[in-house]
Amino acid sequence: MKYISTIIVLFLLSCSSSNIEKVDHFKNIYGLSTDTLNVEKYSIKNNQNLSDILFEVGIDYPTIDQISKKSRAIYDVRNMRAGNPYFILSSVDSLRSPKYLVYERNPIEFVVFSLINSFNVYHQSKPITIDTVQTTGVIDGSLWLTMLENGDDPNLAIELS
Repeated sequence: MKYISTIIVLFLLSCSSSNIEKVDHFKNIYGLSTDTLNVEKYSIKNNQNLSDILFEVGIDYPTIDQISKKSRAIYDVRNMRAGNPYFILSSVDSLRSPKYLVYERNPIEFVVFSLINSFNVYHQSKPITIDTVQTTGVIDGSLWLTMLENGDDPNLAIELS
């Protein structure tokens, strides 16, 4: 009995530890806060279109038609290309209902289809940063070898030649 009460007291004391580390899981992807969303990445398959994608995630055809009509002024969904990535952002609850579809037109531009009540569609671009780097050196035979010795990217030498 004496040992049981000691074990219970130690257990209760160990459970009340306040050494809990707070971790920020808030991430912003394509301008959407993903702290309450699941993000799943896919790739468009051959002969797959917007209605196929949305129907697979549980959206009915009349709703798909509304989304398609709303998107015509922003982006023609017939231009979706096989191999391009798209993301389904869904709720984290047990229903996992889709909230957004994000289609990457190219590495810079993307289209966001809001699958919530108003069915908004908008086109955006990722921010582009251009870094200019200069290097100097004396070429003693091979441009590639000189750039490698200077710590520069050897692929740049291939582009320059």
